[in-house]
Amino acid sequence: MPFVQLVLGHDWPRIEKVDRPGEKVLLELVKAAGFEPVDVLPGKLRGNYLDQDSRPTGDTFAVNSLCSYRVIDGRGEPDHFATGWLDCAVKRVHFGRINRDEDENELYDAVCAEVERSVPLEPVQLGQRIVLLEYPPLPLLIDPKYFVNHTRNESELSGCVGVHAGCRGWMDRKTLTSAEDQIICRVCKQFVRFPKQVQTYGELRRCRA
Repeated sequence: MPFVQLVLGHDWPRIEKVDRPGEKVLLELVKAAGFEPVDVLPGKLRGNYLDQDSRPTGDTFAVNSLCSYRVIDGRGEPDHFATGWLDCAVKRVHFGRINRDEDENELYDAVCAEVERSVPLEPVQLGQRIVLLEYPPLPLLIDPKYFVNHTRNESELSGCVGVHAGCRGWMDRKTLTSAEDQIICRVCKQFVRFPKQVQTYGELRRCRA
């Protein structure tokens, strides 16, 4: 895997930049992991700690502490989660060799597993113009913070079930009748009905097909 070779070929605590082919390797890895970047640029990124009302406290933390690259999204802005994920991927290879003496094949398998785990849930078509996107995962409190589990078809469908692709509002599952539930958007109030016995995203996908 070019990514593993790239990481093993550099002293990441001491470098600030790789060559352009190396940057393309980083970009392609992030794309394979389900993100939608347009570029990776040198530089460190900091995030804000939030209070219980999701307001910045004024304290910050390093998003990428080893890999000195920021992932840039389609709006030209740094993608914090993708940047953190890339940093975790570089750490996995860098420290896997140093601390675990893992060979290239073992490191390749480890990165492939994290790439597969990071791909988000395929959007669920609820209606002609209503598409449900995955509830965005949050970083963990301990490292590796950005290697997280995503919603899958077998995941339970309850509470806040995701994001409305149209208006970006949160979507909730609500009881409707003894036989039906509904998913309704908090912002635009669009909703769909479905049988109460539907309990997973996969079952919802099939019943709306």
